[in-house]
This record gives sequence, structure tokens and C-alpha cells, in this order.
Amino acid sequence: MSPIGDGEAGMSYETGREEILKIRDPAAEHARVIREKAGRLPPVQITELAASLQDQGNEEGARQVLRWGIQEGAIVAPEEEGVPEEEGGPVAPAGPSANGTVPAGGDPNDPMTALAELLDQIKTVLMEGGISEEDIIALLTPFVRFLDGEDAPTTEAIRTLAQILVEAGLEPLAQALAEIANALGLLEQAPTPA
Repeated sequence: MSPIGDGEAGMSYETGREEILKIRDPAAEHARVIREKAGRLPPVQITELAASLQDQGNEEGARQVLRWGIQEGAIVAPEEEGVPEEEGGPVAPAGPSANGTVPAGGDPNDPMTALAELLDQIKTVLMEGGISEEDIIALLTPFVRFLDGEDAPTTEAIRTLAQILVEAGLEPLAQALAEIANALGLLEQAPTPA
């Protein structure tokens, strides 16, 4: 148990950050913690290493690192994304049903289905990276509520999640989030994480 609580006993992390540690913006600190955890995910580390090698002019080293990551199943080869299973590529996982609102495996052209599938992918990547279920729930709850027919997530919630994904090296997921949010009319323009 941490000195500020474990999220189940004592007090919440947010209360501990605010009241004991006197952090002025506990929500921003929470987002930073998640970004740091996401940065330790193997897919993020592998792609950052490959990018670093490429920046140093070591194209072959970058390719070898990416091939190794693909062989280990830590990353998906870009050319395999979206290839039908019968052609040897992976099949996109069906998204959460959001309590029945969006059917799993629904129309992939439907932005609500795409959002459900994307949330499932984000959840899986973050969980595999060791990010706590509590943190994941905090990030994804506004989106799941929207899938359940409640209020749309705020622009701030969309931008925060996109920013976390970008800073964790998961730009394709951040871009997909922006595209889906725009398709659903949740943003006037795509989030531009700094």
C-alpha cells in the first residue's frame, strides 16, 4: 500500500495527491503517471528504439528491431493491419458491446462500432503494459458512457487520451481516436497533442 492509499483502502490516489502531497492539479498528475506507465509498454519501447536507430541512420538495425518485435508478437506489422484472416493477417478484435448498445463485430464503417473496437484495443495495450485497471477505467469511462447512450465525452477527455497515447508512442491509436471523434462530431477539429 502506498502512503496515500491503494485506491481500495484508506483514501483515493486523487485525494492523497491533493490533500497529502499538495499537488495543485491531481488530474494532470494522474495523466502524467499514466503516460509514464504507457511509455514502459513493450510496443512503445520497441517502436521508440527502432525510431532512434533510424534517426541515427541505422536503417538495418531499425528493421531488425521491428522484425523482432513482430516475431515476438509485441507489435503488428503495418502491412498486416486490416488484412483478412484468410490472407494471413490478423482480424481486428470485436469491440466491447457497451452493455448492448453497440453490437460486437458490428458494421466497421459505423463510427460507434469503430469507437468500441478502438477502446478495446486501447484497454488491451494499456493492461498489457501494466497500467492499473483503476487508471484505465478513469481514462475510458467517458467514452464507454457515450457508447451507452449518455453524454458525449468532453473535448478535454478526448484530447487527454489522445495526448497520453501520443506521448506513449501510440500515435496510430491517437490518430484513430481523433478520426472517430471527428466522424461522431465530438470535436470541431482533430486533437493536436503537443
